[in-house]
Amino acid sequence: MECEYLNFLTKDPSHKNYPIVSPDKRNVLFACLADINKLVVHNFETKTNKVLFEYASSPQWLGDSDEFIYINEKSVQRDFFVGNLKGDNRQATQKDIELALKTSGNRTHRAYYALRLSEIQEEKVPAPY
Repeated sequence: MECEYLNFLTKDPSHKNYPIVSPDKRNVLFACLADINKLVVHNFETKTNKVLFEYASSPQWLGDSDEFIYINEKSVQRDFFVGNLKGDNRQATQKDIELALKTSGNRTHRAYYALRLSEIQEEKVPAPY
């Protein structure tokens, strides 16, 4: 999906990044990169947009569910969170990140997921004393 197409859909000239269509093909989720990165969903049926989260980027639907994983850019570590179209979110679990790694077609996203999984594994290994 081209940025020009998303600009047409959203009537917003700011840069769109990582557009990804929902498993049910009713919505497209994308990061709107402006002064504050926002995660936006566009509903194809209603032709409406909804800002779901601020300081967020790199969305990826989790399998066939209505949940998606994204990066929360507010924290220094850039933690992964899982959100939904209602605007609810929670900290992503290792299982969420593994599913995202398995299903993502985006190489950059896969690199993020693999790096975070390796960090999780390192956290579980006790320090040698």
